[in-house]
Amino acid sequence: MKLNEKSQFLIVPELAYRNGGLNRIPPNSTVLFEIELCGLMESVVSSPVDTIKNDFDYVYKFCLVQCVKGKHMFRVKNYHDAIKEYTVAVHQLEKVFFENYEEQEKSDELLVRLCTNLLICYTYVQNPKKGCIFAQRIYDMKKNKTFNISAKVYFNHAKCLRMLGNFDKAERKLYQAKRIEAHNPEILQEYLALKKTAEESKKRNLVLGKTLVNCK
Repeated sequence: MKLNEKSQFLIVPELAYRNGGLNRIPPNSTVLFEIELCGLMESVVSSPVDTIKNDFDYVYKFCLVQCVKGKHMFRVKNYHDAIKEYTVAVHQLEKVFFENYEEQEKSDELLVRLCTNLLICYTYVQNPKKGCIFAQRIYDMKKNKTFNISAKVYFNHAKCLRMLGNFDKAERKLYQAKRIEAHNPEILQEYLALKKTAEESKKRNLVLGKTLVNCK
């Protein structure tokens, strides 16, 4: 988290209050915590090694190397290892300390790139829920930044949404991708695939509905 940032966490009952509950919290409840980072406190004891590892230049160069490794894994279609390399870089950037605004800008720029790569990788391995998580991270970062979201973010997010059966939202994301890359044939192909999948889903639902009616 960054200074003055608010985050929300959903905690499942097994990690919260279980079947005992707490005051007005019923047993076996999923709990929502909202946390705001109001201040930072430096560690009293910090070894030279830890200081180096938290140095922005050190972490940034390390993450660039991870990007190269991840890109190589992606090119040879080893998507799961590519995910591992990119994820390591994301975790390192999330831990680093910034001395100025320029460092945070560089970090955010690289973080958007990493999240985009992870979105694409999770699309390839057909893990749409994870893909949507990283797409949403990019949208959240856009709220306070001036960068432009690329067509590939909208395109791959649309594919993930199609896999999840959220056809209307997938179509909206494809439209956003098309506005950026109007002549990209992959966008048209995905649009046709989306329409076909949506139609097949509609037919299945009609058959299921008739079956349920006949069972009554």
